[in-house]
Amino acid sequence: MTGANEDDFYSILGVEKSASVSQIKQSYQQKILSCHPDKVESRSDLTDSDKEKLTHEFISVDKAWKILSDETARKIYNSQQTEKTIGASRSVTEVLTSADDFIFSEESGCLEYDCRCGGVYILGDNEISETIDCTNCSLTIQYTVDTR
Repeated sequence: MTGANEDDFYSILGVEKSASVSQIKQSYQQKILSCHPDKVESRSDLTDSDKEKLTHEFISVDKAWKILSDETARKIYNSQQTEKTIGASRSVTEVLTSADDFIFSEESGCLEYDCRCGGVYILGDNEISETIDCTNCSLTIQYTVDTR
């Protein structure tokens, strides 16, 4: 598996996210033939290291197929990948270390911190460390209680 992200099942199988199950199956069948342990073991042109890499590739290809060929598992996987992407793109704009930075809102009954966009960050109950998203925009703050 050259260059494929081991967490990206679509890359492992060499298909687009929009691929149909039949397209995924076709790619799976092609890939599995080149790395199946029975075929790999009988090849004398491969080093032990190459055989080991192909065995790992076989496991990854098989896992990708099992997830992407099952409609429910694929939806869950896609959702998890989207969440990872969103989480990775969030950047913290400010770090707060005291609840005194927040103002109690009688309207919401929560501690709030104003965002520059006009939205608010709402502090959850009994949080020691929390990443808080603005209610109005994509900005994020980090709240960490200084326990020193």
